[in-house]
Amino acid sequence: MLGTLSVSYIYGITQAASGSGFGNARTITFITIGVILTVVYVIYAFSKPKKVVVPLNLFKYKSFSASIVALVLAGIGTNGAMLLLPLFFQNIRNDSVVLTRSLPHTTGTGHASREALNW
Repeated sequence: MLGTLSVSYIYGITQAASGSGFGNARTITFITIGVILTVVYVIYAFSKPKKVVVPLNLFKYKSFSASIVALVLAGIGTNGAMLLLPLFFQNIRNDSVVLTRSLPHTTGTGHASREALNW
């Protein structure tokens, strides 16, 4: 259920980002499916707390909730740039797909060589 829920949200947001906007019927449909599955998961988690993948009672601890928020923000910060840079290279700079694919590797290679020199 969690997999379908995540895919539904991601696909709905992707459809909105593709230029159709959040008023698109496909976007609204998939985000609505995600919301419905979230509600179903919460009801299931409260009715059978021993069988769920992510027990919701863990969120009553402030340290757990804070660590989840920090993890999500760190993931957005780390992965966001790697998702947006190729789009920038292709759409704004009009670079080819091959060049766009090779540019993040040069960033990683430069970082790795800097770390190796500091070793």
